[in-house]
Amino acid sequence: MVKVTRRGFLSRSGGVLAAAGMPVQAGSQTAPPSSPKTGPQRNYQLTAQWLSKTLDGTPVKLRSWNGTVPGPLLEARPGETLNVDIVNDLTAYDSSEWDGNHNVPHDLNSTNLHMHGLEIAPHIFEPLGTSDPLAPMISVPPEGGQKSYSVIIPEDQPPGLFWYHPHKHGSTAVQAVSGMAGAILIRGDLDEVPELKAAQEHILVVQDIGLFPTDNPDKDGAGTYIYEPRQNAIWQTFGSNVTIHGEVQPDLKGGFTTGDYRLRYFLLNGEPIFKEVHNPNDPAHPHGTQIDTGIPTYTLAQGEVARFRMLNANSDDVMPIYLQGHDLHLIGMDGVNLPRLRRLPALPPGAPATDSQLLLAPANRGEFLVKAAAKPGIYELRQAPQSLQFLKSDGRLLARIVVTEDRKDMALPAKLPVQTRHFPLPSDSQVSKTRYITFGMQFPAKANPVVGIDFFINNQQYEELSVSQVVMLDTVEDWIIGSPGHPQMTRQKCLARPSEQFRRTPLPHPRQFLCCDRHCRSGPRRDGHERDPLRR
Repeated sequence: MVKVTRRGFLSRSGGVLAAAGMPVQAGSQTAPPSSPKTGPQRNYQLTAQWLSKTLDGTPVKLRSWNGTVPGPLLEARPGETLNVDIVNDLTAYDSSEWDGNHNVPHDLNSTNLHMHGLEIAPHIFEPLGTSDPLAPMISVPPEGGQKSYSVIIPEDQPPGLFWYHPHKHGSTAVQAVSGMAGAILIRGDLDEVPELKAAQEHILVVQDIGLFPTDNPDKDGAGTYIYEPRQNAIWQTFGSNVTIHGEVQPDLKGGFTTGDYRLRYFLLNGEPIFKEVHNPNDPAHPHGTQIDTGIPTYTLAQGEVARFRMLNANSDDVMPIYLQGHDLHLIGMDGVNLPRLRRLPALPPGAPATDSQLLLAPANRGEFLVKAAAKPGIYELRQAPQSLQFLKSDGRLLARIVVTEDRKDMALPAKLPVQTRHFPLPSDSQVSKTRYITFGMQFPAKANPVVGIDFFINNQQYEELSVSQVVMLDTVEDWIIGSPGHPQMTRQKCLARPSEQFRRTPLPHPRQFLCCDRHCRSGPRRDGHERDPLRR
């Protein structure tokens, strides 16, 4: 399989997955924040709280929004104000041994809210809407902390599937991978297309849940799995143990991790469909097991059209997707809607096991239509095996589509509404600057020995208060994002300066480097690869 960057798969043909049969629960409505507002309002309350339940027979303790995983579905329309009150009822976390390095996990139960993909005012720093790089990050403390968010959805916000999750530095990954994520649905002109309105609609939220045996059975319950590592405790995948500052801690079972867990479940709308168990004999390839009881089934008549919306809310599992015996008709990706459907052909008989119709990296959302085959039967929606991230990922069943003997000759839309926020695409002559951004890694770590691996952007470790790029309002730029590095490569090879690297060699295939400017233009590029309006 071709290795891709986080967003590079968009150049393959974009994508989405089938949606689950279990509906995503509606969010609890609450009174709006006290500040006066005008115009249509959507009001929600999200409470961060622990959730104890059983997954495939295993007692687990998860973080959740409103006691559900995934969190409640938030809905709005362009032009409305989305008001969300956050209450943090998680328990206190002891970070007294933290040294102040913001790249070290800490303060694991303080939280905030990020509305991922919506083209709204900044809402990670205080006050809401600020773009000041020196502004403090919002942090809602545990044991009753509160914060009210109020954001206006732009009138030209493209409709589609988005999502929300915490984004407090030091605790984001821990909270998201233990359940704190949910879908946002923006409805608009796209939903009024007659052929789309007539189609069945399904939402699919795929999440991975990373777990370790509790280090506090008196508090969590004997035999419970949780993700609540002690401050500075790191899970060592290759050693199958936990260390603090490099010293093995034989009494600790859990630690912060960059991808591998003792136990990991993959959930589809909250139901476990796949399990991974740490493999000490081959640490980069966990033991995978299908869990059939959580697999949803969708029933369609021959010729019937269904609309699927998918969110890959996994922490690091890339999802190459295919549906047996069916074309997928792509509507759009990540809120970038196409002016017409894009056909993703069904895989031919005998295709390699690693082939797929579309690829969804973590955080991607996509939508596609399926027109049921003219042959009754059971067709599997599957994730192909891949090695696109640190761990190898086994192939797995995601859903079943049952095509019955009944017949419905439903039409696919010939065109879709053009979203004025993204179209028309700017011309090449409007490009004022091209920027090259390179992601890199170093293993073992030099800058961050606590975590054990360094992550870089253009050879620099992340600094919360730095401003590395300055752009001018209303200008058009091409941004070329590269990810040539791998933890096992040497630092010199992995982290070659981007400017020199791009001068030395032709621009690689867009599956490895892509133009991610919001206004990527269609047609041939000066550097040889095809522009695609979905790549951003």
